[in-house]
Amino acid sequence: MHLEFPEDYPNGQELYYLDLFFMMQGKPYNQSVRVTVTPADEPAIREWLAERAKTMRAMWEPFLA
Repeated sequence: MHLEFPEDYPNGQELYYLDLFFMMQGKPYNQSVRVTVTPADEPAIREWLAERAKTMRAMWEPFLA
């Protein structure tokens, strides 16, 4: 399993790319990828990120309670 965390609009201005950062399990490698997007892509991106956020919340829930 890889965890993703976004930095899509870091300075509050709309940009046309999405940066994703991955923390690989096993060896502590981090990787990043920049995806070119359009404003029309935003609903699909938000949906995709929301699903990953559910997984991350579920993983951390035992530590946050």
